Amino acid sequence: MKRIRCRTAKRRSATTTTRKQIPTDEEEEIFSKVDSRSIINSMKCSILILKTLEQRFNQYKKMRYDLLLEKHEEKRKLALEGKLPSMIAKTQQLNEMLLQRIKEFRAQRDSKKAFLKLNTKVNLVTEVDSANETKRIQMRNLECCIQMRIKALDEEYLNAAVHAELRVRRELHRSYCDLKPVSLDFAERPNGPNTNEKRKKPLMTFGPVVVNQLADERTAYISEVIRGAVLRRTLENDMQSILNPSSPSDAE
Repeated sequence: MKRIRCRTAKRRSATTTTRKQIPTDEEEEIFSKVDSRSIINSMKCSILILKTLEQRFNQYKKMRYDLLLEKHEEKRKLALEGKLPSMIAKTQQLNEMLLQRIKEFRAQRDSKKAFLKLNTKVNLVTEVDSANETKRIQMRNLECCIQMRIKALDEEYLNAAVHAELRVRRELHRSYCDLKPVSLDFAERPNGPNTNEKRKKPLMTFGPVVVNQLADERTAYISEVIRGAVLRRTLENDMQSILNPSSPSDAE
């Protein structure tokens, strides 16, 4: 009997319907006092506030951009006067063209937006143009970085070529006999292990005598520096003639 009563109670609880809440007299009075015009007016006020905020934000962006341009002009003047380091001056010179393009794009964008009104929708053409221009600027910055890295690699290549040529000439200059191919032992001697012992005791070989420490190291160092500068100039001229075949010197 208890089980049957429990089942019937569960069924009754499951089949109970929720009654609709009837609004009280106080709620009816509140709803009757509400006017739809006041709600519409409040929405209009909020829209106007949003528009004014958008205008102020755009003005703030323009002011900030003008300040950045002024700072860049100051840096550019310092770079032209030679008061900044060489690398910073180079980057400033590279950015001048980019900023000129940005100014032109800004003038075009302002002329386009002058025709637009606040009530009209956002012009998607200007947004697409701004996105494309930012992509172009990013690609130009990437190209400038790559060019600077290539110049740095060229400098490293020239330095390595100068050092290798000087090392070979030094080894050939130290030999008494005719020019012979230098062995690996001779080439690795200046940077090899136990250099101090080799300086104390010169290495006697069949043929040329190799002496690590010359009589006057200062004069030898100065002569090597001079030869390195001359060799570097010749290598730079060779590279320029290879990279730029249509140079004015060739035309002459």
